[in-house]
Amino acid sequence: MRDVTLDAARGVGIILVLLWHTQPLAGFGVLASTALLGGSLLYWFNGLLALVCVPLLYTVSLFLLFERCSKSPAYMKRRALRLARLLAFWIAIQFVAALLATRTWPNVTWHVLRVGGPPLPLVGDSVFYFLVNLVPLSILVALLAWVSTRLGNRGALWLSVLLTGCCVAILDVLALRGVTVPYYALVGFLPYAPLAWLLVRSRGVLIRHPFWVAGVMLLAAAVNDRVIANVEGSAWSVYARGYLVFAVVFWLAIVSVLPQRVVGLLAVAGVWSLGLFALHKYVQYVLLKCELLAGLDVTHGLAGWLPLLNSLIVASGSAVLVWIVARSRLVWTVK
Repeated sequence: MRDVTLDAARGVGIILVLLWHTQPLAGFGVLASTALLGGSLLYWFNGLLALVCVPLLYTVSLFLLFERCSKSPAYMKRRALRLARLLAFWIAIQFVAALLATRTWPNVTWHVLRVGGPPLPLVGDSVFYFLVNLVPLSILVALLAWVSTRLGNRGALWLSVLLTGCCVAILDVLALRGVTVPYYALVGFLPYAPLAWLLVRSRGVLIRHPFWVAGVMLLAAAVNDRVIANVEGSAWSVYARGYLVFAVVFWLAIVSVLPQRVVGLLAVAGVWSLGLFALHKYVQYVLLKCELLAGLDVTHGLAGWLPLLNSLIVASGSAVLVWIVARSRLVWTVK
């Protein structure tokens, strides 16, 4: 039986992906360079709300994997086969899309495969680095699930706390030393494997005290980001940021107290999050290409209400595409 709350959290994650990639508020201001604590409203929106999108999706996926591996070790084999099929299918689609968009055959290099395929004009890099990273992260979760069976509840809890804290510390040290981690790099997402383990062991605390957890995590995220940003020479990475670990838990706590009707609506998006994640950039490319042909200067950013309108079109167009694919034999590629 599906966990509706986790589907809702995944729904929040995919909505934030759409907001991050389409930037609906970009027509009303410029992204501030200050830290979360004391930063502009747009920085808060991008930093705490939208930027947590991919870490949140990783955490929910790894949480579910950890639970299922703990109950059935054979599940990992089925999971590996499914990931391999998805990865091969969507990277092939990305190559075809790039070929159609550029009318030249993309270079096949290790880096191109590492990031999930070649980039598209106007919308940038492939999003399928998510699936590429999910492979080693899933192996790590399977290993942690095996370790968990050999530890008592308290030992597993403390080890998960220690590993999560060490991963956050590594990201903070990299930032303080001025190391910019690429958005697709695995190291930026390593904390979410032990975090998933920690959440499995301590989910009861989150359910019983969601407002306390949300408040503490929000404060921790803001303080962590502020401290790093105020250090001269610190680096700005997209996802390799310690505060995002706290922001993920903040969002999970918020989702747990939402009204059931809202949770149900978010869960629908969560069920089809893979399809929305995979298809939205293709819809965005077609839209921007049409606007470019219409004489709009999309390369330097649109002003006013146009980015917001574009966001709505991309979201609705992606949903329609997912609905079409879901009615075919390729439903496994979007669900």
